[in-house]
Amino acid sequence: MKRDKVLSFSVLFARLPSILRIAATVMFACFALTPVFAAMSDQAPLATPGPASETNIPAKGPDIPPPPTIVSNPYAPPKRSAKSPLTRASDMRFAIVRSATSTCEPSCPEWISAYGTIKPDTPSKLRKVLQKLGKRRLPIVIDSNGGAVLAAMEMGRLIRERGLITAVGFTNYSGCGPDQEGCRPNYPDGAYAGFVYPVWAYCMSACPYVLAGGVKRLVGTSSQIGIHQMTTTVTQSMVRYQTRYRIVNGKKKIIDKKIIGREPTRTYTTTKLSRDTRRQLNAYLTGMGAESSLLERMLTVPASDMLMLTYDEALKFKLVTGPGDVMDFATPTQCDQNPKPDNCIELKRKAPKA
Repeated sequence: MKRDKVLSFSVLFARLPSILRIAATVMFACFALTPVFAAMSDQAPLATPGPASETNIPAKGPDIPPPPTIVSNPYAPPKRSAKSPLTRASDMRFAIVRSATSTCEPSCPEWISAYGTIKPDTPSKLRKVLQKLGKRRLPIVIDSNGGAVLAAMEMGRLIRERGLITAVGFTNYSGCGPDQEGCRPNYPDGAYAGFVYPVWAYCMSACPYVLAGGVKRLVGTSSQIGIHQMTTTVTQSMVRYQTRYRIVNGKKKIIDKKIIGREPTRTYTTTKLSRDTRRQLNAYLTGMGAESSLLERMLTVPASDMLMLTYDEALKFKLVTGPGDVMDFATPTQCDQNPKPDNCIELKRKAPKA
């Protein structure tokens, strides 16, 4: 029987020259460490090509422990939609809201909720709400992605005339809200029941012009103010006139002239401001008590971008008058003060049946 020529790995290793033994040792060490590095990587290692009958399965990492169970807090603000605040397209709507906290009865705080995009007709809607309130002065809680700048300034003037407080905050209605079809107010006087929170609220683009109208301006540290350049939409039109004239002493004398047609020929947007527009914006902001440097800062931010002001920056530009948020006028004990704040109302209880 022939001698078995198959040598074990140890025997073969012993017969190799010293240099080759060192090289073999390094190669063996690298081969042994490869799985270790693969397990430490954040990504699964690539599968090694093999025969068609084999299945290459990446190494599985350690299981991620499940998140801890958190007991829900009935007084915590509800989670909002993941939709970006900058994509809100609904027209701004107003609602008088009365605190739904049972511990405030029979005297509970109220506020005006202003939510949505500012349109050219928004000031007239606000004016109707203020007329309905008469001499009562309710703070305005704003949550807006911006809109028409001129309309925002008109709203700010209305707010300043009435001496109202403005604050950035989120109103959550108890049951349903005014933007839901078929929803009716909770109270006979047209007020809705709800809660207000100093979080998840935004005041972007043209909205700071509304905020500036408040005699007291509050923004919580968990809400955001965004500023950028003003965008103007310009529409060029071809106008046709009808002119009537008569000949007097051989010369044409115009009797009257009226427009009989107007056709748009070109529409474009621009961020360039005329001197008159710049002067108008600056006069408004400084007249409301804000710093003139606020407009200059706005003009440095491209219209396609949005600069989120820090609380210190908002305070420096005087968009915020001091520390505080919506809870300054909406806590359950707000109406326990004497005299009662302007936004408190006594809930009328029904007389017991005889």
